[in-house]
Amino acid sequence: MMWQKYAGSRRSMPLGARILFHGVFYAGGFAIVYYLIQRGC
Repeated sequence: MMWQKYAGSRRSMPLGARILFHGVFYAGGFAIVYYLIQRGC
């Protein structure tokens, strides 16, 4: 899994890259959920 690979090298991973990674991840998840809700209603 991708997050297991990052968990081992978390100390060498920059804070900005971690925030950007989580931001893209949550934005993508929110967009998918929003799309499914709009399509279902």
